[in-house]
Amino acid sequence: MDEILGSRLTVAQVAERVGKSRATINQWIDRGRLKATKINIGPRGAYLVEEKDLEDCLKADRRSEKSVSRKERAFRARLTEEENNNLTTPET
Repeated sequence: MDEILGSRLTVAQVAERVGKSRATINQWIDRGRLKATKINIGPRGAYLVEEKDLEDCLKADRRSEKSVSRKERAFRARLTEEENNNLTTPET
């Protein structure tokens, strides 16, 4: 299944990464805050989220750090570390 998903995440995976409920992630998608692709699977369908779109959503989020969950802060910190590594690591 990983070959099918690639860099796409399910709503449950996004919720786990940022420490929010699946309902919250679905609200983000419904309100246009988080881009997602609807796939026809099962009776109601499902959404898949590109990792890049999740990163963009979190970067654009201007809420105060007090309202951000511990998991979301950790995820943002990892993104920052990866970006810094990409900037300082020369490509060969």
